[in-house]
Amino acid sequence: MWLHRWKHTFFTIATFAAAIVVSLSLWMFRPETDTVTTILAGVVTLLTGGLIHEIVARRAAQARQTDRFNRMRQGYETLLNVLSRHRDDLEDLTSPSSPPPHPTPVPAAPPSPIVPPQPQFQPQSQPHLPPIPPRAGTQSPAPADEDTDMAAIVREALAEQRVEFHLQPIVSLSQRKHRFYEVLSRIRLPNRQLLVAERYLAVAQYERLLPAIDVLLLERIAQLVRETDRRQHAVSFFANVSPMTLLDPSFSARFLRSVDHQSLRAKLMFEIDQHDIDAGVPAVMSMLEDMKRQGYRFSLGQVQHLDVNMDLILSKEIHFIKINAAMLVDPDSRAQAVALQARLNGCPIELIAERIENERQLACAVGLGIPYGQGFLVGEPRPSRRIPEPDRA
Repeated sequence: MWLHRWKHTFFTIATFAAAIVVSLSLWMFRPETDTVTTILAGVVTLLTGGLIHEIVARRAAQARQTDRFNRMRQGYETLLNVLSRHRDDLEDLTSPSSPPPHPTPVPAAPPSPIVPPQPQFQPQSQPHLPPIPPRAGTQSPAPADEDTDMAAIVREALAEQRVEFHLQPIVSLSQRKHRFYEVLSRIRLPNRQLLVAERYLAVAQYERLLPAIDVLLLERIAQLVRETDRRQHAVSFFANVSPMTLLDPSFSARFLRSVDHQSLRAKLMFEIDQHDIDAGVPAVMSMLEDMKRQGYRFSLGQVQHLDVNMDLILSKEIHFIKINAAMLVDPDSRAQAVALQARLNGCPIELIAERIENERQLACAVGLGIPYGQGFLVGEPRPSRRIPEPDRA
């Protein structure tokens, strides 16, 4: 087997050796032969060997193809013979010459008296199993009929490529400059209306459709990163990707390890939900460590409480913590935010006030000295078809 595999290499070496032998023979036994003639003799030997090799290789390929065709024909003939035998056996069984055995008569049961139906006990219905819990911060699942309709909408959108992605800026609150962008998924309905992620996220996760959306999201981010590199834009992107997707081995093979991600590692920030960190699931922790070794960074999102484990988030390459701006208005959570900001002094972690929707929330974020903000008040999501120009400081 190994000789058959390396025969082309052996033939090439032999051809070169023959050319060298011919040239040396002329040089040694025919000293009157000039150098040009000696070289030409070697070249002719090489060309002759190459021609012979091509003829032999083509004939061998034709022989292999003929042998493969013969084996396929024999296989089809064997299959036809087996089917013919089965057909003959079926015809023998159903032919009139061999009538089926006479069935043994079964005595008829006596007629039962007509009895009015009695009310029967109806067992209680089985309790509905709870669905897979959605991501924190999403809306609760809709009723079953709405879930079915939403699942069909998501499947049709994936099949018809109607999943779109919008960019929402994350601005510096001191200068109102666009510093980062979060990439958000949207579904374009047939009537051209947009369906925001909060409407279908829980159903997509329950129906195992979320990884398909996440893969499209990350592929779009990769395109944005290549475009910003070409234009020399120093801008980074945030992406909220489900742990279900990151734990999928096929996703790792298709995306994280299939291409060069040097620029992507520098410009992509994966947003991890706080409840995933607090739960401490071994598989999720191992996934975070693996992506950390690959050079990816993280942002802590969907924060429900501000009593964060600093040692844990520092060990996971978390560089940003997103706080809902509504928490900054409440006096209790505002005091916790002040304490958290004091704990972050000297740490490579910065706060982002997200979902800023009114002037009071914006004033509270600015008053606390939070460096970055995100929300409809400071920047609405825009389609990602056009790369936004970076703001100059």
